[in-house]
Amino acid sequence: GLISIDNEADLTVWMRENAIMPRDPWRMNQGRGVPPMLTAAASLLDLYEMLARELQTAKRAAGDYAYVKRKDAVDDWDNPGSAPELLPENSGKDAATVATETGGGATTGARNYESLEAFTGGYTDYGQPEDEVVLFDPKRPNVHMPEFIEAVLCQAGAAFGLARAYACLRADTSYTAFRGDMIMSWQGAFYPMQKWLERCFADWVAVKALNWGMRHGKIKTLPAGWERSLSWRWPRMPEVDAQAYQNAVAQAIKNGTSDWSQEIGPDWRAHFDTLAEQIAYAREKGIPLSNLETKAGAVHPGPETQEKETGK
Repeated sequence: GLISIDNEADLTVWMRENAIMPRDPWRMNQGRGVPPMLTAAASLLDLYEMLARELQTAKRAAGDYAYVKRKDAVDDWDNPGSAPELLPENSGKDAATVATETGGGATTGARNYESLEAFTGGYTDYGQPEDEVVLFDPKRPNVHMPEFIEAVLCQAGAAFGLARAYACLRADTSYTAFRGDMIMSWQGAFYPMQKWLERCFADWVAVKALNWGMRHGKIKTLPAGWERSLSWRWPRMPEVDAQAYQNAVAQAIKNGTSDWSQEIGPDWRAHFDTLAEQIAYAREKGIPLSNLETKAGAVHPGPETQEKETGK
């Protein structure tokens, strides 16, 4: 890499065991990763330029414009002296006649045109009677621009594995369609990126951190082969219908297709210990909790009370 760096003093050198370069290769022995943005960058840049041009054209079309066509055309009505043929001494007419024919005189006409120019922001032309002004109608902003933007964004998002709801940040479809977008995005983007982060970075950092902790007595010595037993708990797809999800979890536990380690994580024992402590405290205080209720809705008596009453 030195051939592309002018000054070696700009470099920070790390030992091989203290630095890594995460990458996302597509094939074995691929030295350089391929960023997903490479696929979508051209489309996003084109979209940016088109949207900028639409806004610029719309702002230009919003400016007022005036074209003045008179029988006796004058180049600049802010300066009546630029039309000497209209002056009484040059036209052979008296001042009253000139004032009548020019709509009140050159001074009045100048004031009128100054008001017109002020209204149009100065976009005023003065032409000959036979002149014709042809204005180009840009028909902007384009009424179909929102649909076009959404189509391009969806294509760009697909390069990252993101479905429409995530690419456009919109949830205006049905529940089933929206949840389908979420599932596709998590399967195509979030879960693979979590696994990539785990393999390319998190595992490496964990090994470095835990070895440091053992060397300095911060944690107890781990058994041999602990490096191959690392487990990570990443965020899971949020559920749109929490009640339906909880019912599905309960049914999966009942059917044996899942277990608490999958639903809660590798620390499920600590979770149950904490939950048992909270339940015991709630019983001690006489607090009715839903998870302590019987099927009839009464507060569950607890194992100690039940043993005293039944003798079992």
